[in-house]
Amino acid sequence: MGKVENCQVGVFAAYASRHGYALVNKRLFIPEKWFGDDFGERRGKCEIPSDTVFKTKPELAAEMLREAYCRERIPFRYITGDTVYSKSSAFTEAADSCVGVTYMPEVPPIPGYGSVSRL
Repeated sequence: MGKVENCQVGVFAAYASRHGYALVNKRLFIPEKWFGDDFGERRGKCEIPSDTVFKTKPELAAEMLREAYCRERIPFRYITGDTVYSKSSAFTEAADSCVGVTYMPEVPPIPGYGSVSRL
């Protein structure tokens, strides 16, 4: 009905190769309004640690990307993401810091140039 009472939104890191694919990391996204005083009781009921701070979805994804790159456990060569991530300096800086890895983000359409047809 246009109103969301309770939901969970996650940010996920996935890995794909010719051998298969899997989700390899995740973070719970908590909306910024939850960090205001009026949501203190709800944060308590949800047992959100008191030292948790607001992070955007791209900031959460950047954390996971840096962890994956630094741990060197997953031999990835490519990074992709939709426009939410391609418009974020936090995420693009994290992707740029991965030496030897190609970053292929989705880019938003340019206003006034029409839509792009997909096959």
